[in-house]
Amino acid sequence: MDRLLVLVVFTLAVWACNSSKEKDQTGELKGNSDIAISEIHPNRAMPGTFVTIYGANFSDQSKVYIGDVEVDSVDFKSSMSLRIKVPKMAAETSRLKVTSSDSRFYSNAVSCTVLPVPGNVPAVYWTQHEIYRGIMTEDGISMELLVESAFTRGLEIDQANNVLYYGNFYGTIYKMDLDGEGKAPEVIMTLGEGLEDICLGNDQWLYYANQNSIGRVNLKDSTSHETLYAERIRPKSIEMDLENEIIYWAEADLGQIMKADINEKSEPAVLFGGENGLKRPVDFTIDKQNGTVYIADTPTFGDSRIMTGSVAGKNELEKLFHSDDGIGENILSIFVDQGNRNLYWMNSRGANNNNYADGGILRLSLDKENAQPEILFQPINHGHLVRL
Repeated sequence: MDRLLVLVVFTLAVWACNSSKEKDQTGELKGNSDIAISEIHPNRAMPGTFVTIYGANFSDQSKVYIGDVEVDSVDFKSSMSLRIKVPKMAAETSRLKVTSSDSRFYSNAVSCTVLPVPGNVPAVYWTQHEIYRGIMTEDGISMELLVESAFTRGLEIDQANNVLYYGNFYGTIYKMDLDGEGKAPEVIMTLGEGLEDICLGNDQWLYYANQNSIGRVNLKDSTSHETLYAERIRPKSIEMDLENEIIYWAEADLGQIMKADINEKSEPAVLFGGENGLKRPVDFTIDKQNGTVYIADTPTFGDSRIMTGSVAGKNELEKLFHSDDGIGENILSIFVDQGNRNLYWMNSRGANNNNYADGGILRLSLDKENAQPEILFQPINHGHLVRL
């Protein structure tokens, strides 16, 4: 009788142990653990980029695995979120899981894709209040903070002279050495509130767009500056064609791309407008090699398209991509890399109650037939401008 009682007790113990285990999404037993993953964002990322894991019962001792690779950079945010840096590893779709510190217990496994690192990507600069530089190598991505400056407005990179120019909402325009290693930026001039964009003309002039005017400042003598246009304009972004001495600007609220001769100071003319299908052009870029303009047109939050046409204005605009084509839900900035024949742009997914969050920088080859957008840097929160 005693032997029978022992057998019954042992059987119940085994049953209780097995019943405390659950199966994860792969069908494997995961142990007696309450660690759980509800979502990862983004679920497609390159080595060097950051992924946030949402769930329950995480700790500051939690480990994260992508496939069989242990992640060596795990940032504990709370019991419900972890932030990881994707390690250097093969590009493939794997299962991500969170384990206890001793790896005895682990969460359900969630699918994630490690993307290959694109080649031939120059240093990319962008603003998200502050100014960042992104470098991409075969090992992955690094994103470096260059300037801790709030409310950045306008960004220009002079690679030939190793100089970066930028402004802020309060109207101050700065310059700094790209390799200054902490050296304080130099103030060029202060215009007052309302600066929207800046554009490098040549070694002498830097052009700027204020809320209701366009002007330029002499880089060799900042006391020398002049207003070029100040009547009935509302510029959002500007760009120069130095060879033909033409200045272009976008008037987002009026739905127009404008042009004018800077030497003759001709009356501004509409290059493209509502009759060409423009709604709200927030930024544009000119491919001077083939005389093409690319326009980031964002009529409403979550609805964006890239439009293209001739700078001669002799043809209608064509829609290159729409939000539904994977370019992002809210394009904020666009820029062409003349030398490598690529188009870059920044978008925002509009997550977190329509804040400018979870955006990224994408690239499209202009010379490859049927090319598709590539995601380069992501996520970028509160992004505004992208330049090379």
